[in-house]
Amino acid sequence: MWCWNSLRAASNSDLLDGTGVVLLSSEPYLFREAHVTELRAESLLRGKSIALIDGEMTAWYGRRAIEGMGYLRRFREQLDHSAGKAHLLKGGR
Repeated sequence: MWCWNSLRAASNSDLLDGTGVVLLSSEPYLFREAHVTELRAESLLRGKSIALIDGEMTAWYGRRAIEGMGYLRRFREQLDHSAGKAHLLKGGR
């Protein structure tokens, strides 16, 4: 299953205990809403927000890095206002 094995391995080290939001990036692996639904059903992630995030705005270098800072600020504001139901925010281009 795509990266779930890595997430389960991380949970063994209590990495998820202090995590409030799990971000699923569109790069390099294109996560979709079906992945969010699948992860929400996992007991390890109960009570945690799971959100899709634009990987181009958060993982690319150069000009996108500067734009990405604004994107992340807007994304955080959206998370704060959405009560855990964040959706993919378009990259402000």
